[in-house]
Amino acid sequence: MSVRGKLRLGLIGGAAVAALVGVTPVPVAVAAPTASPYAIETLQGRSFIPAANNIAPRGGDDFTVRLATGLSGARKLPFQVRPYGEARSAMYVSSNGNIQFPGAATAPNSAYNNSCLPTRMPSPFLAPYWDDLEFDRSATPREGIYTQTVGTAPNRKFIVNWRGHLYGQPSAGTRFGVIFYEGQSKVSFQYQDNTAASATIGTQHRPTSTSTQWACDSGGRSVETGLRLDFVAR
Repeated sequence: MSVRGKLRLGLIGGAAVAALVGVTPVPVAVAAPTASPYAIETLQGRSFIPAANNIAPRGGDDFTVRLATGLSGARKLPFQVRPYGEARSAMYVSSNGNIQFPGAATAPNSAYNNSCLPTRMPSPFLAPYWDDLEFDRSATPREGIYTQTVGTAPNRKFIVNWRGHLYGQPSAGTRFGVIFYEGQSKVSFQYQDNTAASATIGTQHRPTSTSTQWACDSGGRSVETGLRLDFVAR
């Protein structure tokens, strides 16, 4: 967990906006019905599914990118995703290792200062590796956030992968991702080249309702190459 304070330019749907991040996440003002928590199914030795379309080609630090069914190219969602069973046509991917589904009265948040779940981050909230990350566009292979659709309807998978490093630590590379399944509430987190010593890993439906946490500032709990965490409805 980082305790830095900084003013950054956030990227929201291609537009740069100034925001003070990592201090007080934006609260969710609208109450929501309770959803059943996810259960975690752990799988070892799984192949990491790659993705080829970089939605953060400029690299950088502390930003979000909007993906939606109505967009084109790498930012297009090929189908509605269903976190906690809620059909969503848009989501925000944070450079700091999480995906957010803000409500109408809530803004996306690129906070780098992770906390344990539940958190006041915009929700539903998926945190495959919420930590203070950054991306070097001059690195080889290029660091960034990548997307890919695999398979054919109605059984497609939509992949979002991060390839970056811990802030200020270029040698501390991290590669992980989220897998969405067409027509399913199930989501998977996949890992390669990480330690998760200071990351928050888990999901939550709302800040005041259900959450399922795998790790938080564990000090070294491993998410080794080949690990996949399936979050499935109970």
